[in-house]
Amino acid sequence: MNQRRHLAIIAAIATLLAAAPIKSLYTQWTWAIDSFIAVAAVCATAIAARALRAPSWAQPLITLVALLLIVTWLFPSGNEFGRLIPSADTFTNFRALIDSAADDMRNLGIPVYDRKGLLFLTTAGIGLVAVVVDFVAVTLRRPAVAGLPMLAVYAVPVAISSDAISFVAFAVGAIGYLWLLATDSVDRVRMFGRRFTGDGRGVDMWEPSPLAAIGRRTAVIGVLAAVILPVAVPGLTHSLVGPIGPPIANGGGLGNCFGCSGTSVNLFAALSGQINSEKPVTLATVRTDAAHPPYLRFATADQLGNKGFAATTPQGQQVSQGLPNLPFTDNAGQPINPDPTALHTANIKMSGFDSRFLPVFMAPRSGTLQLNNDSWRYDSGQQIIFSPTSTAQNLSYTFQFDQQEFSPTELAKAERLPDANPLQRDETLVPSHPKLVQQIVDSATKSTSNEYETVRALVAYFYNNHFTYALSTKAGTSSSDIVNFLTNKQGYCVQYAAALAWLVREAHYPARVAFGFTNGVQIQPNVYQMTNKNLHAWTEVYFQGYGWVPFDATPPAQITGSVHPQWDPNLAAPSTGGSQQPGDDVIPTISGSASGGLGARPEPSFNGPGGVGGGGGGSDSGLLMWTIIGAAVVLALLLTPAMARVLTRNRRAVADRRVSADSAAPGEPFVVVDSDSTSATTRGRVHAAWDEFIDTLVDYQIHVDPTETPRAAATRIAETLDLGPEAADGARLLGMAEERARYARRPGVSQPLHEAVRAIRRALGRRVSFRTRFRAEFLPPSVINRWSAATSNRLGRIVAGVSAIRDSVLRAVNLRRLFRRRATTS
Repeated sequence: MNQRRHLAIIAAIATLLAAAPIKSLYTQWTWAIDSFIAVAAVCATAIAARALRAPSWAQPLITLVALLLIVTWLFPSGNEFGRLIPSADTFTNFRALIDSAADDMRNLGIPVYDRKGLLFLTTAGIGLVAVVVDFVAVTLRRPAVAGLPMLAVYAVPVAISSDAISFVAFAVGAIGYLWLLATDSVDRVRMFGRRFTGDGRGVDMWEPSPLAAIGRRTAVIGVLAAVILPVAVPGLTHSLVGPIGPPIANGGGLGNCFGCSGTSVNLFAALSGQINSEKPVTLATVRTDAAHPPYLRFATADQLGNKGFAATTPQGQQVSQGLPNLPFTDNAGQPINPDPTALHTANIKMSGFDSRFLPVFMAPRSGTLQLNNDSWRYDSGQQIIFSPTSTAQNLSYTFQFDQQEFSPTELAKAERLPDANPLQRDETLVPSHPKLVQQIVDSATKSTSNEYETVRALVAYFYNNHFTYALSTKAGTSSSDIVNFLTNKQGYCVQYAAALAWLVREAHYPARVAFGFTNGVQIQPNVYQMTNKNLHAWTEVYFQGYGWVPFDATPPAQITGSVHPQWDPNLAAPSTGGSQQPGDDVIPTISGSASGGLGARPEPSFNGPGGVGGGGGGSDSGLLMWTIIGAAVVLALLLTPAMARVLTRNRRAVADRRVSADSAAPGEPFVVVDSDSTSATTRGRVHAAWDEFIDTLVDYQIHVDPTETPRAAATRIAETLDLGPEAADGARLLGMAEERARYARRPGVSQPLHEAVRAIRRALGRRVSFRTRFRAEFLPPSVINRWSAATSNRLGRIVAGVSAIRDSVLRAVNLRRLFRRRATTS
C-alpha cells in the first residue's frame, strides 16, 4: 500500500479517536456513526485526489466539497438534487439546524438525547477537523501541527464541563495523536533510504529502530504520567461522586439537568460545586417585609430516571409586562383569591449568580416583576423565571408575592388527584426501582391514611434512621444511586431532596425537587445576605387545592437559614410548649426510639462539620480508629528507610564482632595468616566495615571520591574534617584494613572495626548541622540512592525484556515481509 494512503487512513482514525470525549455530551451513539461516515468520506476523497495528482492547494477544497455532499445526504431538506447535490433549501435547512442547536445549547443540560441540530453541528465540525488534519498531516507533512485541530475537538466537551472527560477519553485521543506522529516518522525514515546499526550492519525494513524505540517509550511514559498524575495526586481533581447524580463540578453556570447519567455541568453539579467551594461568595441580597420569608427558589427538576432527577426544558410567557397568572387553585380547580395580609414585597439584588434562572419566592403576584429585558419568561407549571440568553448576574428587581401558610389539619384533608389528571400521571412516574424503596415506603406509611400523613412519615424516616449530613458522600456497591444513599445514609441536601421525592412518588403522590437559597444571614432588619453556602435543594409535593407545598428532609442543624414552617416542623429539635400544630398527632412513629407525636424524638448529636453522630455514618471511635491506623501506616512508610539503614548497620557490626578478641597480639592490629578460608572471611568482614564507613560519609553528605584508594580516602577524612583523635585513628585503621583486604595476598586479621565506624559516626554527627543529622537518621541518602538505583535497573530489565519479546514477535509475524514473499513467489 502506498505509504501516503496509509498515513491518510491513520490521520482519519486519529481524528475519530480525538473525538471520543464527545460521547460525554450524548446519551446515544448516533453522533459517532454520522461522524464516522463524514470522516470516511473526507479520507477517501483525499486519497483519490492525491492519486489523481491534484495540486496541493486544491486538495482541501475537494475534501470540503465531499464533506458538503455527505452532510447534505445525512441532513437533507428533501429538495436536493439526487439526494446529494445541495439546493437553496438545503442551506436554509442548515441554518434552521444551527438555530435549533443554539436553542438546545442554551436550554438543555448534558448529556442530551439525539437532537438533529446538535448532530448536524457535531458531524460537520468533526468533518472539518478531518479535512484540516488530512491537509496538514498528509499533504503538508506536518503531523505535529495537526494536533491543534484535534485538540479543538477535545476542548469542546472540556469547555462545557471539565469534569465530563475521563482519563480514558484523554488516553484514547493521545493514542491517536501519537499513532499519527509515529506513522509519519516511520514513513520519513523509509523515504530516506536503508538503515544501518552503529557497527555498520544493515537493518531490515521490518526490524525496529533502537532510537525509535526510545522515542516510543518516552511518549508512552509521558502519556501515562499525564493520565495518572491528575488521578493519583490529591488536589488535582475537584470531582466527588455523590450517591445521586453525576460527579460534582465546580462550574459557575447552572444548567437544567439534575442527576443525569454521566458527568455534566447541571443543577446538581453546579449546586454541589458551589456548596463545596472553600470561599463563601455573596450571590444575592434580599430585602423583604415578610417576618419569616420562605425559601428563595429558582429551578425545579421533575423528570425521574434511574440516575436521579432531571429538569424539564422550561417554556412560558414573557414577563416584561409583569407576571401573567396566579399559581394556586382550590379543590374545584378555581383560582384562589389571595389573602391580603399574606401579600409581601421583595427586592432582590443579584451579584455573583451567573445563571439563566431568576430567583423568586414561590407564588409571585400577577402584574409584578416588570423586567426591561424581553428574554425573561415565566413557566407557570414549574413556577420559575428563566431566560434563554440573559443571566441573573448583577440584576436588581422587585416583585410582590403571597406567602402561603398551610396548617397540617388543612393539608390532611386534601384529596388525592384523580388518576387521569396529567399532574398525577406525570409527576408520579418512577423508573424500575429496587425492593428497598418499596420496603421503606410500605414500612413508613403502614399507619397513614392521607397524603399529608404519608409525606410527614417519609420525612420522619430520615430523622429516625440515623441519616447523617455530610458534604462528602460514600460510594455504594449497588448499581442504583438511590439504594446507595438509602443504605449508606450519608449525604447533603441534594441527596435528601431527591430521595424524599422518589419515596413520595413511590407512594403515588406528585413530587419534584426544587433548587434555591435558604434565608442566609440577616445583616439588617428585613435584609438577608445569601452566599454560595446557602444554596439548597428541597422537595415539593403537590396537594390538590393548595398547589406545590415544600418539605425539607435535610437535617437543619448545619443548614444556615433553614426554614421549617408549621406544616413541616424540625423533627431533630425537641418540641416546646405550644409549638405542636393541629394535626401533628397523626404522624406515626417510625422507630421504637420515640413515642407520641412530633418533637418526642431525642435530638441527635453532631460531631463537627462532618455530619450527625450516631449509627448512620460512623461514630467517633470508628473515626479515631481509622485515623490511628492511617497515621501508623504513614509513620511506618516514613520510617522504612531509617529502619533499613539500622538493620544494615547491625548486620555489618554483628559480622565484624565475630573476629576473636585474641586473634591479634596486643599492639599488632594486623597478623598475617595462611588459611585460605580465614582470608576469605576476613576480606568479607573488612569490606562490610568499609561499606559502612562509606555509607556513613554519604549519609552525612561528606564527599566521596570513587577514584581514591582506601588509604588516601581515609587519610583525607582524618586530616581535613577535624574529627578528633579517636575518629581519625579509626579512619586510618579502616583505610589500612580495606587496602590489605583488596590488594594483599594474605590479608591481616584485624581487630573488630565496628567501634571505629561508630566513633566516626559520632564525630560526624557533632560536626554537621541538625538538618543534615536528621536526614542521615530518618532519610539516609545511602539507602535512598541504593533503592533508586535498584529500581532503575529493575525497570530497565523489564523494558529490555518487553522489547525483546516484541522484537521476537515482529520477526516471527511480519505482514510486510510475508506479502513481499508472496509477491516474489507469484
